[in-house]
Amino acid sequence: MAKVLISLIGTGKQASGDDKNNKYETTDYVLENTLYENMTFTSNAIIQHFDIDRAYFVGTNKSMWDNLVEKFGGNEDYQLEILEKKDNGNLSENDLSELNKLLDEKLGSSGSKCYIVKDGENEAELWAIFEKFLDILDNVNKKLNFRT
Repeated sequence: MAKVLISLIGTGKQASGDDKNNKYETTDYVLENTLYENMTFTSNAIIQHFDIDRAYFVGTNKSMWDNLVEKFGGNEDYQLEILEKKDNGNLSENDLSELNKLLDEKLGSSGSKCYIVKDGENEAELWAIFEKFLDILDNVNKKLNFRT
């Protein structure tokens, strides 16, 4: 059976001396007595430890998608394109299609996807986020041939 990860991606912490770029700080994770050192994403440790086949990342337009591109092997031009669109507030899920491919390549299977949600500042946005998660679960069920 396929192993699936659904993970949130945040906005990170402002990089020291930089008013635009954010970076996650590195930290160590321990999963089932295995140490994963200097990781910037919790999901990296989970992916490695549990040999994840497919990943779904959910974040806002301001989330650190550019860092995810870097972590999963995207080139610098694509990373800068994502950063620029993020900074301009016009990043769309279509812009993350190459990142979806990078995830599939890294994980060795197909179907990984990145989703952009609103900030959840009102009831309508919260419901839209909830519906996005239902969409992800529906996608997972279809890919895994589960019946709902």
